[in-house]
Amino acid sequence: MALAVLLASCSTEEEKPGGVSKDEAAALDAAAEMLDQRELPDLPEASAQPAQPPQPAPAPSAS
Repeated sequence: MALAVLLASCSTEEEKPGGVSKDEAAALDAAAEMLDQRELPDLPEASAQPAQPPQPAPAPSAS
């Protein structure tokens, strides 16, 4: 019985150190596709009016 549990926990997929399985890669691809299809909100700096008018550039000093 213990041998069956031990064998069931082993993966038949070949995994590289630090890599992901085919199922994990498919899940990551699906998540990335879902994120790519989301509509992004407008950027606040592109739609907001400036809080203060821009300041003029300082005059050069005579050194």
